[in-house]
Amino acid sequence: RSGNFVNSHMTFRPYYNGAGDYNGWDTASEISPHVEPNNPWMIPAYAAAISMDGNPIIFFEDNFNLGYLGNRFNNIPTDQTTFPIQDDIMNLIWCHQNLGFKHGDYRVADSGPDHLVISRDGLALIGINDHISTWITVNIANSGFPAGTVLYDYSGAHGTNTIVVDVWTV
Repeated sequence: RSGNFVNSHMTFRPYYNGAGDYNGWDTASEISPHVEPNNPWMIPAYAAAISMDGNPIIFFEDNFNLGYLGNRFNNIPTDQTTFPIQDDIMNLIWCHQNLGFKHGDYRVADSGPDHLVISRDGLALIGINDHISTWITVNIANSGFPAGTVLYDYSGAHGTNTIVVDVWTV
């Protein structure tokens, strides 16, 4: 078994100001580089970690925004205005918990210089790109889904939430 992670207590060593907000990084004490929670690369990194075999580990400070709102010491955990959740991370967690895609065989369905599409055959396609704010359209020749299968886009990338697998892409 593996525990896939992006950040951990050993890779995430910020300095704090008086309000508890991040005020630089103690990189000399990190065993590996961290991904700053506001860095747009954090979401693709978690998408990759969650799509792999094993049990993903979601770092507390990646899931809850305590780094820049002056709320570290005076938040109310039941109040999302003082203890905000990172919506993209929660969406990935929901997909992992509810879609059961790890029961499908793992393979790379498509890749290129700017993208990676991970397939959990017949259960999920996980697309990751390095453009962050620009979506990439990819035509997958072998998705592992039978023709006529309706795929639901949980990312909201296309404005259309469903795509039907074409007979030519099976």
